[in-house]
Amino acid sequence: LSGHWLAASDTAKFLDPVTKLVGDSEFWQHTEEGLGLFLCADQLRTWRVATSLKENVFVSDRFFVLPLISSVGNQQPFYVLSLSRNETGFYEAAGQRIQRMEVPGMPQGIKDALDTASVDRGSQVHAANPQKAGKQGAVFHGQGGKPETSKRDLEHYYRQVNQAVIDFAGKDGRPMVLACVADQAPLYRDVNTYAGLIDEIAVGSADRLPEKELLSRASACVAAHRQQKLEAAIDTYRSQAHTTRSAAELSDVVKAAHNGQVDRLFVRQSALVPGEYSAEALAIDYQASTEDFDKDLVETTIAQTLQQRGQVYALSDDQMPEDAAMVATLRY
Repeated sequence: LSGHWLAASDTAKFLDPVTKLVGDSEFWQHTEEGLGLFLCADQLRTWRVATSLKENVFVSDRFFVLPLISSVGNQQPFYVLSLSRNETGFYEAAGQRIQRMEVPGMPQGIKDALDTASVDRGSQVHAANPQKAGKQGAVFHGQGGKPETSKRDLEHYYRQVNQAVIDFAGKDGRPMVLACVADQAPLYRDVNTYAGLIDEIAVGSADRLPEKELLSRASACVAAHRQQKLEAAIDTYRSQAHTTRSAAELSDVVKAAHNGQVDRLFVRQSALVPGEYSAEALAIDYQASTEDFDKDLVETTIAQTLQQRGQVYALSDDQMPEDAAMVATLRY
């Protein structure tokens, strides 16, 4: 930093926010397993993550984000919808945090959703012969009608819940976990129109689950959902490998990212490729040293992919679909 990027006299001033952070006792009272610090001329950003990180210092004209890709992805916010006959709860969750949200129009249980005065609770009656009155002139039917009415009431209740969710978060698209007893999940799914509802269910009596347990079960569901999406993405790459819809050579991946072609980028977590890509010359200038460098092709490719709304997966060696630093599936 000193001498290459800044004059020696300016280095201490640049690092002052980090120096102050070291002595900030309140900051260190709320720690996780890992911590990322991003410092530039006008701000210091901190990012706590639930997994430990290898100690690293990177000085460049862009931030070094690869070590955080997996951890940040696992801490993306999601919703939890807890349902029972007596209570409805809607939560926002991320990492180790869960917070109940106030959702306008959300019914608090089936009684709140129903207009009991207008709902038929049991048998129905009609006249069998308009000339006769009393019991002989009426036909009662609807044996077994109570469960049918109950199902109809639940559908009415769940439709109101679904509408409240749509009005509150319909354009969000975040994953949403349904927490309820198992036999009620199919009924809610029948009326659900929120696109982010995932297949996995946090099974249990929602009105009896403490928030900590609800978070634990919902987080497990989201983790399984994300793992399925990763496996599907890898399967897609393998099915498109060695076609024009994939890139496996480093230079091809780098160029495709700069052209906005990358849909999904798979990066080896330990990947480090010193070098710089020139969009004008359409060429890569590789740097020989991996000890003293300020340009990393992996980082620039990640940045280009994210800027073009592609997805980035940081994988262990055994998860990578190819023996390479990076591979990608392409949009075109």
